[in-house]
Amino acid sequence: MADFTNAFELAILQYLTKRTALPTPPTSLEVRLHTADPGEDGTTALHPATFGYAHQTIATDINAATNTQFNVNDTDGTATRISNKATITFGPASGGNWTPITHFSIRDVDNAVVLMKGALSATLQVNDTQSAEFQDGDLRLKTD
Repeated sequence: MADFTNAFELAILQYLTKRTALPTPPTSLEVRLHTADPGEDGTTALHPATFGYAHQTIATDINAATNTQFNVNDTDGTATRISNKATITFGPASGGNWTPITHFSIRDVDNAVVLMKGALSATLQVNDTQSAEFQDGDLRLKTD
């Protein structure tokens, strides 16, 4: 599960209490993998070794009928949840193994701000020639 970062929470609070406009919705999001908790700004923890690693960009789409990236809202108890619809693939690792991956973050590409971060359910080791993937529904974004 992902947590909203302080920057995103502050934007919501300022919208509610100071009549500050929310940022323009992003046209794309960037999913990043981390070797430890990336912190509130998403830069505290390193990314895996450079052996073929690259952040993955996902286009956003406000039209539910044409959206190919995210599953429709559903509920899990009292929470609302959105998950990835398309597989998100990192790699493959090339020329060496990646440092073990424990966390991920989601960044608004247009506004250059990390919106969410979270821990993986288990540490992920990606060895040379292997890829890391979030299969359909694996990356679950949830509010409570």
